[in-house]
Amino acid sequence: MFAEIKYRPLFLSHDSLFLNGLVVLLASIVLAIVSQIALPWQPVPLTFQSAMVVLLGLTLGSKRAAAAVALYLLEGVCGLPVFAEGYAGLSVFAMPGAGYLLGFLPAAFITGFLMENGMAKNVFRIFMTALVGTIIIFFCGVLHLQALFGWKNAFAFGVKPFLITEPLKLLIASFIAIKGWKHT
Repeated sequence: MFAEIKYRPLFLSHDSLFLNGLVVLLASIVLAIVSQIALPWQPVPLTFQSAMVVLLGLTLGSKRAAAAVALYLLEGVCGLPVFAEGYAGLSVFAMPGAGYLLGFLPAAFITGFLMENGMAKNVFRIFMTALVGTIIIFFCGVLHLQALFGWKNAFAFGVKPFLITEPLKLLIASFIAIKGWKHT
């Protein structure tokens, strides 16, 4: 079924290692900037991080999106204040939002992979792909939250507040991504 890549991203798509590296760097910077747009919700802030991670997968493809997210996580671990609300360092991975951060990498890769393998055909399929990426992020986030607060509170604080806003962000991301792919 997934023997060969069927779609190729058009967004800044190059065969040049240097230009792809530049795209990855710029994408990690955009993710860092978007991460600072946050409503101080407790215990997990309401941000555009997860939607941006999914949008990277929807527009850049699996490898470049995953590389951008990995670079973003590395920047944060190394002390750059790129995480939501300006947080940085390894201590962030002991905080309530850590599971979401850990879900970013597989979500970006899988979202891009699905797009490369046929899900870029129309807005509905792109939206479904975006939902898959978001479910991965929220699954990891809720797993971490339940270890800290229990299942009931993990759902109440880690999913319920996002049930309206997240699909709206994903719908916008889907319409952005629709023109970004060509069939190979």
